[in-house]
Amino acid sequence: MDDFPITTTTADPQTQSPFFKLPAEIRESIYIELWRATGSGSLRYHILTRDDDGTQRLAHRPCIVASLADEEDKRLSVSHRDFAPGSPELERWRTSLRYTECIPSIYASPTFIFTDLLLANRFLSQHQHSPIRSLELCIRASNLLTELYYPVPLGSESILHLGPAPAFPGRPALSVDNNPWAHVCDLLLARDGELRDLCIWLDSSDLRPWQDRVSETRLFAKLCGVRLAGRKGKGGGGFMLMLPDIPGPESRRLGEEHFLEGERVREMPFVVVRGPRVNNWRAHLAGFRRVGVGAVAP
Repeated sequence: MDDFPITTTTADPQTQSPFFKLPAEIRESIYIELWRATGSGSLRYHILTRDDDGTQRLAHRPCIVASLADEEDKRLSVSHRDFAPGSPELERWRTSLRYTECIPSIYASPTFIFTDLLLANRFLSQHQHSPIRSLELCIRASNLLTELYYPVPLGSESILHLGPAPAFPGRPALSVDNNPWAHVCDLLLARDGELRDLCIWLDSSDLRPWQDRVSETRLFAKLCGVRLAGRKGKGGGGFMLMLPDIPGPESRRLGEEHFLEGERVREMPFVVVRGPRVNNWRAHLAGFRRVGVGAVAP
């Protein structure tokens, strides 16, 4: 998925090709069906990296689960699968007009899916000028990240921007303005009015209850400025924020001002959809089992 230089002046115009005698709308529909065919019938792709002679390059794989399936299934769908071999025709394609014409469709047609913040940061940074229209983030953040946004006991908002709490002395540069989540939010904000669809699923790997350790209004504050294409109003249906279920106010450690619900949500550009939280204890214990197996393996 690396950017390639697009030079229409040096591309073969292919004036004799019957394909270019078709209307532009028909050619665009053909391109979309090609992308769907290469994705086993799907226009949803996971973005990840693969090793290319010691260099970590961006790559993609078709998503094999439905768009509203369990997010854990989406994360597992990219595991233990081989990459499709690159086409030997790619180099020849880059010299033709068909290649330069279809490049915008390559980015505008699919939904790109990320399960890692650093990878999302890299992809969006490298493709700031590509016409990406649909994104999906399925992120399980570390408790280190969510703790950055936890209310400061002193009640001073400015302390959040000065650096990390004393609990993170080894990460002197980490703050609410300088962390992988903040950087991804900034890149989304930079795409003002460009995205058509945006779905963000976010949970924490923290074993403690979500409502006890996460200030939603602080963690998602930057998302309030994200504007999608053709959606000037509030609560655009094309922007979904999927969060864990939370109990009633009487069972929460934080006050109601820290949660995205009620009148507060109506002022946001996204729709909040809540569902069951992934069993972090099971994932935590599974990690210990994997370590144990590795330790006794011959």
